[in-house]
Order: sequence, then structure tokens, then C-alpha cells
Amino acid sequence: MVKVQYSGDKRDKIDFILQTAQNRFGMYGLEKTTMREIAGDVGMSKASLYYYFPDKVSLFHAVIKKEQDDFFKFLDESRRKLMKPDQMLEEYIHVRNVYFRTFINLSKLRLNAMKELRPVMRDLIEDLKARELRYIRGILITGRETNDFRDIDEEIVASVFLDSLQGIRRTYLGRSDLSGLETLNLEDMEKKMAVFYDLFINGITGKAGAGSGKG
Repeated sequence: MVKVQYSGDKRDKIDFILQTAQNRFGMYGLEKTTMREIAGDVGMSKASLYYYFPDKVSLFHAVIKKEQDDFFKFLDESRRKLMKPDQMLEEYIHVRNVYFRTFINLSKLRLNAMKELRPVMRDLIEDLKARELRYIRGILITGRETNDFRDIDEEIVASVFLDSLQGIRRTYLGRSDLSGLETLNLEDMEKKMAVFYDLFINGITGKAGAGSGKG
């Protein structure tokens, strides 16, 4: 994957291209969007657009990276407004689901096409998981220090928390029609995540006597 440099005189132009491409992908999805259309939206030739991004997938990759950065920026802003760590975790799940809906809107991919795209996006997927784990672990540490949460192994519990959310999502992805992501029952999926959150919070606050993850 070609890495785009966000520095110097190119920064404003690249930001404008990303915002414009984000709008185009949001309207028509990755598969039905062309570089010619994006170039037209930006007001440049297709050859000029290729100077910044060698192909549509590279541009989509950069848009998803921008979305991920916006995701964590919003999370940090939300976290500063909340006092209780359990509220921070609940808000994290909510924002994460909003981000997933945005991804579906940007891609509108057939599920088999999404599987083909996964190797290209592997670095973003791995980076997102690492950043999410750090974020969740930070909340768990805060909760332990304020005595809102029990004495737990934050690293293990953060991993269990994230893996469980991903597991629920994968279950629904597996049930969906291969014709497209729009067949996902997102409301039902989010209800299951809400039930999981309640069980999880009961466990780490000691209300249910669940395991601490300390071995």
C-alpha cells in the first residue's frame, strides 16, 4: 500500500481530496465510484488526482484512515465530558457502532468483495485494534483507580471486551447475504452488544461475582 505524505504544500489539497472522496464514497460506495468522478468533484484532471493517489483503493485506504483518526478524536472529546468509567465504555460502544455504520455507507461492498479488500486494509485493521485496546485499557485503569471497577488484569479484560464485541459483529456478518452489507440487521446487532455491555459492567464492578481475569 502506497503511503501518502501529509506534509508541506500538499496538505490542504490532500485534505480536500479526502473530504470530497469521503462524500462521494458515502453517496455511491466504493464499487460504484470512479476516480474520474472524484477528480471532477475536486476540480482537477484524473491524471492530477493520480499524482496524489495511484488508484481508487489507495484513496479509499486514506479515507478510512481519516475516519479512524476522526473516530478516536471524537472518543477523546466524549471521554473528557464523562465522569464515570462505565459511561466511557458505554459511549465507546456507541461511537464504535456509529463508525461501523459509516464504514458500511462508505463501502457498500458485497461481502465477498470486502474479503478481497481485507489484505489491502490489513495495516489499518491491525492499527485500529491496537488503538482500541489501548483506549479500553485506559478506561479500565481509570475505573480501578477510582474504585469503580474491581482489581482486574486490564490487558486481558480489555482484550476480552474487544474480542466479544468483534465476535458479535462477525456473527451478524456471517448471517448476511453475500449480495451486500446493507442486509445486516444493525439494530439487532447493537441490542446484543448492549446486553453484553450490561453483563460485562456487572462483572467488573463486582455485582455479579464474575472472574477478574487475574488468573
